[in-house]
Order: sequence, then C-alpha cells, then structure tokens
Amino acid sequence: GGGLFNFAAVVSINGGAFTNNTAVSEGGGIENTGRITAAIGTMTINKVLVSGNSAEIGGGVDNKRDSKMTINDSYIHDNHATGNGGGLANQSTEVFGPGQVIVNRSTIANNSTDGNGGGVWTGRNITYIRNSTVTLNSAAGNGGGLATAGGGRFSVTNATIARNSANVGGGAYNDSGSTFNIGNSIVALNTATSANPDVAG
Repeated sequence: GGGLFNFAAVVSINGGAFTNNTAVSEGGGIENTGRITAAIGTMTINKVLVSGNSAEIGGGVDNKRDSKMTINDSYIHDNHATGNGGGLANQSTEVFGPGQVIVNRSTIANNSTDGNGGGVWTGRNITYIRNSTVTLNSAAGNGGGLATAGGGRFSVTNATIARNSANVGGGAYNDSGSTFNIGNSIVALNTATSANPDVAG
C-alpha cells in the first residue's frame, strides 16, 4: 500500500485523494488485507480520487485475501500495474474466502497493466460492479476493462464497459474456471489486437 495500508482493521475514507504513490508489490494507492477469516480488513471508500499510482498488482487499489471493500462515488484513473489489475485488483491466493469488492457509482478509466485486467482484475475473489463506468483502460494481456483468474467472479449490473483495449477481450476476459455475470449493461466499442474485442472466455 503505497499511499495507505490497512491490515485487519475497519477503515472508512470520506473524500480526499491518493495520487502518485508507488508500491513494490501490491496496492500502489491503497491496499486492504488481513490474516485468515478472523482478522479481515474492512474498508469503505467514499468520494475518493485514486490517480497516478503504480504497483505490481493493483496499480491503484488492491483488496487481498478474504477482506472486504466498498467503493462509492469514486474515480480511479491513470494507474498502472506491471502485473495484473491496473486500476483495481481483488485477489486471494489462499483457500479461505472469498474476499469481496463492491464498486458503486464510480468510474474506472485510463488505467493500464502489463498483464491482465487493465481496469479491474479479480483472482479467486468476487467483485461487484454496479452503476459504474469502466472505460479507456488497457491491458497488454487479456481483459482491457475487466479480467478474471483462478476462479474469480464478476457480477456487473447497470454498467458501461466501453473503449477498453487488450490483446484478447478488450472489454472483458473470463478465465477458465471463473464466473462472469453481466446484466442491464453496455459493452461496446472495445478493441483487441488478437481476438474478441468486447468479451472473451
């Protein structure tokens, strides 16, 4: 967590900005994590700007293990990951969980990654995108807007996923064994250099 690191506490952020921070590993701007189910991190982010941050995983924001995060009315843009999740990563490598991120009425834009999930990357955990916009994000790998991995799950409702780009699945990429549910949403005008400009997987 280059700007803020939360371990197993309850944190609420109301307003403000996390800009131009760097983490060697995870959560360039913000990281929320914990230890096993008895000590999860719980974070609520309201009306916050997360911009210009970088990390290996979760250039802007990282939610790890079975921790829980809610992002409301916020703007995550121009962050970069050298691994996965340019704007936001929601990930767990352990068997417990899953962790959860809920994104409400927010914009995730102009983020990039050298790996998968330019806007949002979900590995094993579950991410809800509601009444939000995911646009102009890019991935050198798969899923310019959204990408799953390792049994990760996305639930997307009333969202716009547009003008993102990737090698495969410019708008969204669903990895084998993962789940992607989308309803009442627009997925359009995304591009891919290899295959499936809007949705792949």
